[in-house]
Amino acid sequence: MIGIIILLGILEASGTYYFVSKSSEQSVSTIDYGFWSSLFTAILLWSYMGVQLLLAEDAAMQIQNTDVGPILFFMFLAGMASMVFAVAKLKAMQIGTKSLTSAIANTALALSTIFFVVVWKNTITIFGIIGIILMLLSVILMGFTGKENGKINRSWIILCICALFFNTLGIILTTVPSQYNMKDAIGLRGASVITFLALFYFILKRCMYIKTNKLAIRIAAVSSLITAIVQTVSYPLLDKLAEKQMTYIFTPVKLVTSIVFFSVITSIRFNEKMEKIQFVGIIICLTGILLFMV
Repeated sequence: MIGIIILLGILEASGTYYFVSKSSEQSVSTIDYGFWSSLFTAILLWSYMGVQLLLAEDAAMQIQNTDVGPILFFMFLAGMASMVFAVAKLKAMQIGTKSLTSAIANTALALSTIFFVVVWKNTITIFGIIGIILMLLSVILMGFTGKENGKINRSWIILCICALFFNTLGIILTTVPSQYNMKDAIGLRGASVITFLALFYFILKRCMYIKTNKLAIRIAAVSSLITAIVQTVSYPLLDKLAEKQMTYIFTPVKLVTSIVFFSVITSIRFNEKMEKIQFVGIIICLTGILLFMV
């Protein structure tokens, strides 16, 4: 399971990197991109779900065995939180140091993990605790890239804090159905949360009179495929982890992997110099992840 989570983290970081690298060449609205990316992803996920139901002999039974109402409620809230997180993070990356922004936003793994253990009483071993501490330490070390243009932008700080809060909230909300054993025999969670995300982006896009950018559509077409894969795999994996009371593993491993991978490739692509302390952070991060396997 750990290997699958790490792969999901790499895929997630790849999608963000693709947007950041392409949008650096030409100005692209994060809201416009977010709408098209979530729309394309929703189409892919609903299509996948539809094909599965058409091929299934017990499709009606699967639908009846799905807690549609409760799942849609929590995915609605998660979609709203995810939209705010995505807009804040991507906007912060456009005006500040990219690897530092990613590190700050993804320290949500600390808050969500504490919530899982304290509130939901998820079991955790001493090795798991040490692993979390090491991963949190690695996030801090990975964030040491210095100031950009000699100063820290106040708008950038506000955006990072906003991304941190709503990322934490989104993580908790998307985990609720798995934690409380809500039935989802048709894979409704992934498709619904992305659909709500697209809806919120559309409303924001119309309210702000943001015009469609062809480059945003092209970028979204690629990144939506990555997001669809991550969403399709994540929720069944969370269900299996919930059976073992180990949902706390998913968020730390995936996000820290994403941070490390994203920090390395952006440092190379945008010449954001990697300091020695960042390499130490990578080693500590990998050590923390390995401790989860003990």
